[in-house]
Amino acid sequence: DIHELLHESVVYGYTQGQLKEQEFLVQIKGEMEGIFEGDSLRINQILINLLSNAFKYTPPKGKISLSVEAEILEESSVLLQIEVKDNGIGIHKSFMKKLFLPFEQGKGGLEAGGTGLGLAISQNLAMLMGGQIFVESEEGRGSVFRVELPLKRKVEHVIPLIQGKPQEVQEEVDVAATARKMVGKFENTRVLLAEDNEMNVEIEKTLLEMCNISVDVARNGQECVELFRRSPAGFYLAILMDIQMPILNGLEATKAIRKMNHKDAKSIPVVAMTANAFSSDIGESMAAGMTKHIPKPIDMSVLFHLLKEFEKAKKHLKQ
Repeated sequence: DIHELLHESVVYGYTQGQLKEQEFLVQIKGEMEGIFEGDSLRINQILINLLSNAFKYTPPKGKISLSVEAEILEESSVLLQIEVKDNGIGIHKSFMKKLFLPFEQGKGGLEAGGTGLGLAISQNLAMLMGGQIFVESEEGRGSVFRVELPLKRKVEHVIPLIQGKPQEVQEEVDVAATARKMVGKFENTRVLLAEDNEMNVEIEKTLLEMCNISVDVARNGQECVELFRRSPAGFYLAILMDIQMPILNGLEATKAIRKMNHKDAKSIPVVAMTANAFSSDIGESMAAGMTKHIPKPIDMSVLFHLLKEFEKAKKHLKQ
């Protein structure tokens, strides 16, 4: 699943952007639904290598973007096109021919550290997968690296299933395979995200919005309670609640919401999202009135599946 494949790179990009005060943008275009045959580990390695270089050679306040597009070649295959663009120091014209040679570094390489192997490895991996890496750069203006990889689409009936295993194991396989298929099917969906960590906010908000889900953000429990209080009935599909927050923590905020004189107060799903995943923590969340408990780091395919269940239940109640 291409969208699931990109998850680690998107998280990495937003994390680096926060740490280095750089802007990171993601754009996904084209038809990428379904399951494709390819080496996800090596594609991810190329992505991380290119993003790492972009962040390394772009100064603070700079901009890095990741653009991914799938061009349909024929019914069962696509050309995956990945572009990593930055407005960093760029590459001198004289160095361009040596760019993909091992142990070579251009201007800024020694200061930034590293062996110079990343691009050589990435190019070799791309070629082994039947693809190629192209580069355009201007010194002082930034660089654009484009990766093109042919991928075959797997037809529905040949997706491997686990035979003779417990149902919950098969369901996990199904969730992973179909998580991105649900993207685009969310309609007029809005969630309330209660989270005080800015990095987590950026990552979670971006991934949810990539799935056509609108997100309102509360930076503490009290703000979450007030945003919900002011919302009309049916406005939010769910509340995604961090536990450790200032002013009111997630447990206190949930208790306040459940006691509120609001049409949705008793029924709105409240999902605990926390690194505290012991059975006692889950029990405490449930006792506070939460609906589900998801451990951090968040498995987005699990969250999408859960939100889809909430959406179906909400539609059923309206009928």
